[in-house]
Amino acid sequence: MLVLTGKGYGVTNLVVLDRAGNVLMERSVEVKGPRTDVVVMYRGIERETYSCAPMCQRQIVIGDSAVFFDTGIQQATGRNGIATGAPPPAAK
Repeated sequence: MLVLTGKGYGVTNLVVLDRAGNVLMERSVEVKGPRTDVVVMYRGIERETYSCAPMCQRQIVIGDSAVFFDTGIQQATGRNGIATGAPPPAAK
């Protein structure tokens, strides 16, 4: 079984090994964000990006306002921790 989770945009490598450590496969994997149905909202100089397909949700994009970006990162980190069995983060 193989689970591959794209945690950010960009290119990374995927290496599959057998039990003896021999390389069975090596490929580049590109993680892309949605290219359509993206809404960018400005509140003065503060920017927020949303992916709106089929409903609008935060899309973490470098260049968004710090509060918007950091909140999205914290939520994604909490979700990933819960998925791996870690206790949920303490509320602030």
